[in-house]
Amino acid sequence: TLPEIKEGPRGPVLLTLPLTRATDGLAHNLRSVLANHPGSTEVHVKLTQPGRQVLLRLDPTLRVTASPEFFGDIKALLGPAAVGS
Repeated sequence: TLPEIKEGPRGPVLLTLPLTRATDGLAHNLRSVLANHPGSTEVHVKLTQPGRQVLLRLDPTLRVTASPEFFGDIKALLGPAAVGS
């Protein structure tokens, strides 16, 4: 039999934001949230504006543990719509 795997490999965490929200202050707060949840999951940020999207792959030093606590902190900072596709 196979051992139970509680959290297997997963793809990167994708955070989506309108470009207009991408301020220095928000970037600082986002970095703090990421630093509070260190782990092995990549984080990508998709910045959107009408007719254009840019996907940023964050530095490997900003990888996270994709836990319920992490997602709670991210949703509190960015809003629930920012998490996912």
